[in-house]
Amino acid sequence: MYHTPHAEARYWQLAERYRRRLYSGGTQVQVQVELGSTHTRSCVSVQLVQYYTPRLLPVYREMGRNANSKEPDATFTISPKTYCKWHRIVLPDRPHPTLTQAARQIKQHSPQDLREILRISRLAPVGKTFCADGDEERRPTRYQELWHAYLNQKSMDLVIVFE
Repeated sequence: MYHTPHAEARYWQLAERYRRRLYSGGTQVQVQVELGSTHTRSCVSVQLVQYYTPRLLPVYREMGRNANSKEPDATFTISPKTYCKWHRIVLPDRPHPTLTQAARQIKQHSPQDLREILRISRLAPVGKTFCADGDEERRPTRYQELWHAYLNQKSMDLVIVFE
């Protein structure tokens, strides 16, 4: 393949020089490579990328990372629409909050309360939630019973709200 043994030796020297330049940097793994026809061995340091996890977008960085865990998470929140839906099904006789008022009222609940509010609001269909006044008789619904059962079983919370 090469015209002379000198040309082959020159090729392998250049290959070794370029290989060193290519793999220069931090070492994680030492690899032994056989070079040339004379079977010389050379240790070349190879930096391996084992895996890559890109950084989350800012919107997702701010969200609670343990959304599925049962532990209280200080960053867990719900949308004002969800809170309004919950308020309509659990407290039908009271005046319902606007979205702005709901955003303020959400801050007064603990993350554990917000998880229960989200759970109850997902149980009711939207059509039943936003029916016109007088469409159904005013009696305690099963959603009210669920909320009262939750309040009875949970311990007292001390909530400090800074506005």
